[in-house]
Amino acid sequence: MRIVSILLSVVLFASTSNAQFVDDSPAIQAAIDLRNEFVKALEKKDFVPFAQRGMDGAIRMLADQMRDVYADPEMAERLIRNWESSSVRFEAILSSKVLDLGDHEPLFPWINETLGEMAAKYGTIIYTLPIVKDVQMINYALPVVFQPKGTWQTDTASQGLDLRVEYRKHFIPFANFVTYYVTLIGCQIVADRQGQPELKKVCKPAAEKLQFAMGRYVAPVVSDWIFNASNQSIQIGPNRLKYNTVDDLRRAIRN
Repeated sequence: MRIVSILLSVVLFASTSNAQFVDDSPAIQAAIDLRNEFVKALEKKDFVPFAQRGMDGAIRMLADQMRDVYADPEMAERLIRNWESSSVRFEAILSSKVLDLGDHEPLFPWINETLGEMAAKYGTIIYTLPIVKDVQMINYALPVVFQPKGTWQTDTASQGLDLRVEYRKHFIPFANFVTYYVTLIGCQIVADRQGQPELKKVCKPAAEKLQFAMGRYVAPVVSDWIFNASNQSIQIGPNRLKYNTVDDLRRAIRN
């Protein structure tokens, strides 16, 4: 399974009795740079482009899996075709979705319909695939993330729930999703451009480390700030980013 092998968390090359770390600086640096760009966008509440890039990466990886693992090019092509049609209207669709928390409509109903077709064809085990779980999650999280003042607040408050916590339940998974797929794809692109596809082996663990740091250190702070709709500017310092250099991230992957 090609897509599985590409995403394997292999970061060391075996050499006789010793293992030597890949010379991964350009690819890892690209991942860190993209994470930093995303954080700056979050600080400005201008994260539509990154949400779009994250969804683009996930949908295309799911299409690859349909093509390579399930030998279903028709389903893969339909996924890409529907996504590209929706992608050009991404921001307009988001701005029209003022929804309640909980049992609300997904951002793109066609994604759920397509996943349902996959389940009917290949079994409900399709829903256990990490990539499918991610696509489903972001499809439901985005409408709430982009509407922190949605009508859901009154109903939720009446139940005695902390509104900030309810918003975090959508925002943090969104931030994790974007961090993972944007940095993963960016790292892989740089590895290809370097003419060293073997460097891709470090991209998944690098993306996973950056995703964890986002969810642990950055996203909760940004989530509360956006929800409170304050006018103050937010600054995420290096102490919150966790991994600031290639060496930081390399050591984290190695350990």
